[in-house]
Amino acid sequence: MSTTTTTLDVTTIAGVLNDGSVDVGSLITAQVTNDMILYFPEGTYLFTTSLYIENKSNVTIKGSLVSEFQKDGDNTNPVIHFNGCRNCSINFILFSTYVNKSANNGTPIVLINSVVGNTTCISVNNCSFIDSSINANTGAMILIDGNSNTYTSSYNTIQYCFINGNSRCGVGISQSRTKHNTIQNNIITNTGLESITIDNASDYCYVYKNSLSYAYGGTGTIGLDNSHHCSIENNDILNMTGKNGIGVANNYTESFMTDEGESYDTFSNIIAYNTIQKCNNGIYIVKNNTTAYDFTIRNNVFNNNTTGVYLNDINYDKFTLADNTFSNNVYNLIVQ
Repeated sequence: MSTTTTTLDVTTIAGVLNDGSVDVGSLITAQVTNDMILYFPEGTYLFTTSLYIENKSNVTIKGSLVSEFQKDGDNTNPVIHFNGCRNCSINFILFSTYVNKSANNGTPIVLINSVVGNTTCISVNNCSFIDSSINANTGAMILIDGNSNTYTSSYNTIQYCFINGNSRCGVGISQSRTKHNTIQNNIITNTGLESITIDNASDYCYVYKNSLSYAYGGTGTIGLDNSHHCSIENNDILNMTGKNGIGVANNYTESFMTDEGESYDTFSNIIAYNTIQKCNNGIYIVKNNTTAYDFTIRNNVFNNNTTGVYLNDINYDKFTLADNTFSNNVYNLIVQ
């Protein structure tokens, strides 16, 4: 059965202004239905409350390339929040934090989670994220969080986005307890923590062809912990902040169910065809609260790092390293 899609120009909603002067989140939320395109004409839209979309399908948020969503930095609400939704997308929006306000208290700009129901096939496409808040914060620009033991968040895609944290935001794109996501063709720079994280049983995630630079905190430009069957491939990583290119810290102490059974460890991941330059360690994997094994590290280029690959208290026999290229590193490989 075919469905009819309704297009709603949000400036036709009573009280919605596109001059950045009034909060529009709750006003637009009240109008959202299934099978709807929310069109945002050129202008600035202020969000003190969230555009909250719950248990909806086939909702498209569409800007005009010069449509700016401005987060009032003093509030703790995401700008857009999908919860229990299916087949929804965000397209052509510039997200910013309010220039003269303080940090956003650790709240993500876009939150995709699954508290009230399964969330699947949410995409963020061709959007820009700029953090202009006064103080540093720990919030992610985009958080995909399957934070429910009952429901799942899976098969989500973040692609062709630009993220500049201005050294203030936390993580660029954060994943926790979520599966089968694709993070591809994004440019992420100047984050306060990692550019991308894959944590807490975020299994079967694919991180591909991203350009990542200047991550000022966290375990690495890409952080991987307690996740399984993930592929990190064809990314360009440049980090002159003294941090790692790809870091596996094994900090988590909670066990998760995997295809192989309950586990605390990080295993069965592929790191391949990446170019990693000017980092402290190109890849750093350390035994901490848990350990890592069954990694394939192949066909990567390591250039001008302190160390290309550093395995710290890790069983080298459980790793496959093949066909990597090392040049101008102080050390190519350290195993201890």
